[in-house]
Amino acid sequence: MKKVYLIAGTLAVLLSACTRTEVVSVSDGNLIGFDKAFVGNPTKAGLPVDDQYGASKLPPHFFAYANTADAEVVFEGEKVYQSGGSWVYDNLKKWESGKTYKFAAYAVKDETGLPAENGTASFDYATHTLTIADYVSNDNYQTDLLMAASSQTLTDANEPVKFSFKHALSMIKFTLKSGFAEKYPVTISNFKVEGMSTKGDVSLAQGGNIAWTNQAAESPAVAFTDGTWTDDATNSTPAVSDEFVVIPQDNATINVSFDVVVNGDPAVTLKSTISAQNWIPGNRYNYVATITPGDLDYIEFSEPEVDEWGGYTDVDADID
Repeated sequence: MKKVYLIAGTLAVLLSACTRTEVVSVSDGNLIGFDKAFVGNPTKAGLPVDDQYGASKLPPHFFAYANTADAEVVFEGEKVYQSGGSWVYDNLKKWESGKTYKFAAYAVKDETGLPAENGTASFDYATHTLTIADYVSNDNYQTDLLMAASSQTLTDANEPVKFSFKHALSMIKFTLKSGFAEKYPVTISNFKVEGMSTKGDVSLAQGGNIAWTNQAAESPAVAFTDGTWTDDATNSTPAVSDEFVVIPQDNATINVSFDVVVNGDPAVTLKSTISAQNWIPGNRYNYVATITPGDLDYIEFSEPEVDEWGGYTDVDADID
């Protein structure tokens, strides 16, 4: 099964100040440094993410933005990364007394930041807002997106910059149960989910929430697929799809289809249209289906209960 590249965190994990004095003639105390970055809604144990980044559960890097009041660009996607137990960046910047700085950052797994085809980040000093335009989350790009806008504005003292990251995406998965006798396992293949928006603009202002606008489907559309299931569905053990990170959106319509084979009988294609789905950043949704005997002509889903990242919610719908 494909891996969803998620970024997990633990609260109040220190990021030591940057120390690269060999390339600039200023002391460490005059360099802009980063401290106490964490993920506001850390992913709980038991998810595929847990072995992504080792024991620390920290993202391996993030990309910083900063401007000053006089429109000076200080950081524009500067990569801040772990090295030798410290967090460092290459293009060192000296803090200048009397200037007001504002900071923001995003984090993705990619070593070089967002691929050009998956979004363009920018920072506005006046509104202290980080924006990523034309962000794409589809089957070809499954990675968590974290965003942060620091509450600090450095003016009179060079204090380390702190970031509290927020999950910008939602997550969905599908759990398929069998209504057949235990001795008749249900084999599932060609699973596909499509119809929802897979691109949009996302922004985060200092002190605010993640905001998505201009959500739309790509053209041509790229469906979410799970070609390989680890287990068949049985009466006692359901089968679980890949986890998909998706663009948060209101009133989403999703079309689900897959083939089922029961006890070696010919394959039957099941389809479902699930409408009026509202996905909130940082929330996870589990769509639970029961494959019934007879004509295999419907699947039931329950209404969702909204929960923060780290816990799935169940949804009911019909397949015909």
